[in-house]
Amino acid sequence: MTNPDPNKSSKWDSRLRLISYNLTKPLTSLHYPLYNKVPFSLTFHILSMVLAFVTLVIVALWAAATAGFESVTVLDSNFNRADNEHWYTPFLPTAVIERQRGRLCDPAALAVGTTFTTTAPMSLLQYSVAGYSTAVPEYRGTSLSGCQIWWVTIDVDSVRHTLSSEARLFCPYPWIATISTYYTYSILASDLGNPTILAPAALVASDDLDSLAFELISRSYALWLRGNNTTVEGQGGGVGPREDGTGWDLSSALLRSPDFAEGPPTVGPANVSYHGEPPFVLEYFLLSSPGKNEIVAYSSQPSNTIDSFILNTYIPTSNFLIALLSAIRSDIGNSTSNIYTDSSVAARLLSTNDTWVNKTLLNLEIEHSLPYAQSVVDHWGEGGDWEGRFVVQNESGIMVGYLCHLTRGKGEASGIVAVLGLTLSIWGSFWTGYMLFVSHFAQQRDTRTEARMKSHSTPSPHDDEEKGLVDEPLLNDTHLGRGQGQMGLCRRTTV
Repeated sequence: MTNPDPNKSSKWDSRLRLISYNLTKPLTSLHYPLYNKVPFSLTFHILSMVLAFVTLVIVALWAAATAGFESVTVLDSNFNRADNEHWYTPFLPTAVIERQRGRLCDPAALAVGTTFTTTAPMSLLQYSVAGYSTAVPEYRGTSLSGCQIWWVTIDVDSVRHTLSSEARLFCPYPWIATISTYYTYSILASDLGNPTILAPAALVASDDLDSLAFELISRSYALWLRGNNTTVEGQGGGVGPREDGTGWDLSSALLRSPDFAEGPPTVGPANVSYHGEPPFVLEYFLLSSPGKNEIVAYSSQPSNTIDSFILNTYIPTSNFLIALLSAIRSDIGNSTSNIYTDSSVAARLLSTNDTWVNKTLLNLEIEHSLPYAQSVVDHWGEGGDWEGRFVVQNESGIMVGYLCHLTRGKGEASGIVAVLGLTLSIWGSFWTGYMLFVSHFAQQRDTRTEARMKSHSTPSPHDDEEKGLVDEPLLNDTHLGRGQGQMGLCRRTTV
């Protein structure tokens, strides 16, 4: 049978004695025979108890912030949201919270034709995805403020008293796409020329757009009633009405941004560019009567009929265009040249007096004056009723739902079990490791102490010689009757 290693047994005994030591016992213990004292002082044990308590609290808090929550998937409109609606959030550094933004939600894929509104506080128009230059890119909450208005169409139906308009925008990297917005407005024939149809006191941004559309429809309808007699005041060369005595039913215009048009624009009907910042260039203008298959078109070669019609509708068209562009810019978070956010823009760009219309042809005061344009300036101009009340959000994006992966608290029972189990398992492992670590140093100290005791209690032969001590045999071989070679007993005597 193999004898166990006494050193190894002593090593484990010392560790077990320390681990099993009860801190409530006195500072002397029969379980620790060396000097009949415990391995460490009272201060050490008090500090150990404090360390154990602090560690338990820290582990419990960490377990409550982790095991006490479970992962959930929610639908949210903010792609850059953070998972910060928890009790422990105020204790986290700001950098930790900000690092979550843009990482918790899955991007959205918007197919061509998808309709949406923007996240602007007062979204005025509805938009749709018109196309992509490449494969469908992922939308990650990108701001639309960098999108540029590409072109605008304005169609006025004088017979049905309707106005429809489409604007196309180009959005740059990182979400490269073209988007469109549509606006329509119609009025009853009985309301044409009635200046009280829209009460100025009730006007807001969307109503302003409607009121300026109302003025443009009214002007086109007045020209239709008079057979589109396009003689311009002070100018000759106009053409008379058609044989049936009515004018053209439909007018269509395409205006392009100078950022996407060839050549610099020049403001004024001659070239033809409409008021704005920047002024939009007239790319084509069309007069038609669909029921009679008649079309008069304008592109690079103007005609008297087209030029005269453009002049008679130039100011109402410019006013409507400025309001439409401002509404779009408000939706995408762009305050540039916006009559709703800059009081000076309304007074600078909107015209309240029509200097281009043929006043002889349109002899009614309401038809060649612009009461609604004046009301818009009164509202949004300097000192106006609504000055500074329209808020534009600089980071407006697309209102779309994202799948976001967040955490929420567990139920009471499952939460307590999870937190308690994790806390005790981690704290128990820590405390066991701490005890083993401390016992190692206690065993090392015991070894050094025992070595010092032995070195002080065991005399050396040199010490005996210095004291004159010798060993004298008590009995020799003859006395004991034993043979030679056997050692007898000795006694120490002083010489």
